[in-house]
Amino acid sequence: MIVDDDEDTREVLSHLLTQAGFQPWPVESGRECLRVVDKVNPAVIVLDLMMPEVDGFEVCRALKANSKTSHIPIVVLTARDDFEARSQAMRVGVSDFIVKPASKDRLIARLTEQIQLAEALERAEASLKRLKKGS
Repeated sequence: MIVDDDEDTREVLSHLLTQAGFQPWPVESGRECLRVVDKVNPAVIVLDLMMPEVDGFEVCRALKANSKTSHIPIVVLTARDDFEARSQAMRVGVSDFIVKPASKDRLIARLTEQIQLAEALERAEASLKRLKKGS
């Protein structure tokens, strides 16, 4: 899922991610993201921080507080490159932080890494549950 209020950014990211084999779901606001995320169940969320009404920090807080969405990795893609933004993003549960402009290769690699980490964690949790049932 791509969450960004800038239409050009959504279009460029959608194109890049489609070329890389992803199936992007672009949304134009934090509010829309929170409304549809349960239906879409994305493997990863690319999130802008600076959006009107509901900013990226609020979106991340809400997603991490919801048991249905807390497992989804969130990669911030933002023009903000300051310590406060990075620090606050990590406190609200962001998985990775990328500053715009980012190269296509770097973005794809970081998103793929976050998806693989989430899948590995899911497998480990499933194995732990099986082990607990067996004891």
